[in-house]
Amino acid sequence: MVGYWQLMLADFRVAGGRPSHENHGFSPDGSRLIFSSNFEAKKWLENHVYVMDLKTQKVTRLTSEGWNEHAIFSPDGRSIVWMSNVGNRSGGTDYWIMNSDGSNKRRLTFFNEKGHPEYAGRKTVVADLAWRPDGTAFAGYTGGKVLTESSSDPSRIVLVELRLK
Repeated sequence: MVGYWQLMLADFRVAGGRPSHENHGFSPDGSRLIFSSNFEAKKWLENHVYVMDLKTQKVTRLTSEGWNEHAIFSPDGRSIVWMSNVGNRSGGTDYWIMNSDGSNKRRLTFFNEKGHPEYAGRKTVVADLAWRPDGTAFAGYTGGKVLTESSSDPSRIVLVELRLK
């Protein structure tokens, strides 16, 4: 069987390094693209999660404050897990979950909050993640200095099991 494909290009060159865009992937049904960007940012450390309906090309912002990225649709397409620094005074980030329309945002991890079982004892930054196919868990990266090379800075892969259903 032979398939047909079409390559589409977009020019995102901008002066001064802004805005920046990071594509995170498609919704499971292929109708939406999820990405993060600072194109509407009013402050330096502001980045938001967006979805674009590929049929209408309508872009919808899903987050409203802080630094947000690494957003991935759940396997059933009803939820999105992403990284955010909202609520973290240490400058670290944690995983959050929301409905795919941006409603019902809830913090899932507390790597940066004293008194929580998963508290890392230092600033922790979370990043990319991958869902378990049945949507009951995801594996994600945690580390302290993801933007620098440091052999003394421990990083790890964590498994976050969800009991949301």
